[in-house]
Amino acid sequence: METPAADRPHADQPPTLRDAFFRRPTWRAWINDHNPFHLLSGLCMLAGCFLIAYATHQDREPLIKLTALLVVLNVYEALVITLGLYLWRKKGMMRDAGYLLVLEVLLIVDLAFLYQECVTHSLPVGAVLASVATPLAVIKLAVVGRVGRLGITRAGWWLIAASIVAAVWLPVAFRYCAPGGILSEWILYVGWWCVAALLAGLAGPRLWRRVRPAEDENVPLQPGMSRPFARMWARVLRRVLRVAFFAGPAASMVLHLVSGHFVFDVPLTLPFVAPLALSFAWWFFRWSRIAVSKGWAVCVLVCSSLLALAMSMPFTDGLITDVGTPSFPIWITPLRITLIGAAALMLAAFASRRGYWLPTWSVIWLTAAAAGHDLPTIWKNAHAAMPKNVLQWGVTAVVAAFALLGLGTYISLRPRNDATETQPVNEP
Repeated sequence: METPAADRPHADQPPTLRDAFFRRPTWRAWINDHNPFHLLSGLCMLAGCFLIAYATHQDREPLIKLTALLVVLNVYEALVITLGLYLWRKKGMMRDAGYLLVLEVLLIVDLAFLYQECVTHSLPVGAVLASVATPLAVIKLAVVGRVGRLGITRAGWWLIAASIVAAVWLPVAFRYCAPGGILSEWILYVGWWCVAALLAGLAGPRLWRRVRPAEDENVPLQPGMSRPFARMWARVLRRVLRVAFFAGPAASMVLHLVSGHFVFDVPLTLPFVAPLALSFAWWFFRWSRIAVSKGWAVCVLVCSSLLALAMSMPFTDGLITDVGTPSFPIWITPLRITLIGAAALMLAAFASRRGYWLPTWSVIWLTAAAAGHDLPTIWKNAHAAMPKNVLQWGVTAVVAAFALLGLGTYISLRPRNDATETQPVNEP
């Protein structure tokens, strides 16, 4: 005989914390709570693009298949954008919308290397596809940023557009500069410097503005979700999308540069990666004012510059060129270019946050760049420039007197903080 519900022990009592913690949800409840199918769909699309591009690499006429794949990919991206924005703005499903929109950024920046594969087989067709894909990518991101109200500034949109142009057109530029399949190391080296400049530019201006909480008042609430909790989710989703908007094209640029080394059989050595060390130094210097003092920021800036210079020293013969005359040769090497870049970095840091040592380090790097193109030449010319007799030491002392007079004048006339001035002590 079945026991009545009222006579069962703990029949009407709510589940305890222990029961809720150790309760194993069913697979249906787990799927309803997490909904992994959006993420799996994106991974399948990326895997399919990789596999089709790899399968058509050995074909004689793969452009028809690749073009059809690009059309299908753009249709899929349109569906992803529409569904992601609808789930966010109309249904309030911000987690699912975040999966879809971050996935869309990865698809837009050509992480599957489809355009590079098209350029490899035909330069004119690849250039036409790149010219169509570039505005489409910017328009797609602009739609997401506008409807999602990400608050990206005009300077931020210009940097995003420049990063997309670089990511899509780098394979076209490499293929154009290598008509016989042989690409000069200097082309790749210049490409690394251009990408490093764009990465450093992302740390310069203000890239987005603060979004008012009133803009999220019309977003529908999910069952059991309060309005403050919905606002918090909206802020988290916006931050994730902003990072994806800037980090996605940046990662695509670096990956396309690395793939260029493998496609054209150019060894990826340390001098190529040295510009990224200067970009990291600039990023840290710009954003370190929140956490560390200016002295530590300058120390990290100098150490990063020294690291970039050390990475630029073991250059190959392919990265040496003469731009002078037979009687007066001027050798251009990665070390000399990095010295000039480090000097420019110090001047930019001085214009940003000031500091006594920044112009001094800039002068040191420029002097080393003028002294020679490699470390033995710099050391030889520096030793030759040292004073050798009493007359030369006297001239050096006179020049040092003028330099120290100018430095003292600058310190005397510079604006001072009242908090650091010595306060007079009142005698009793």
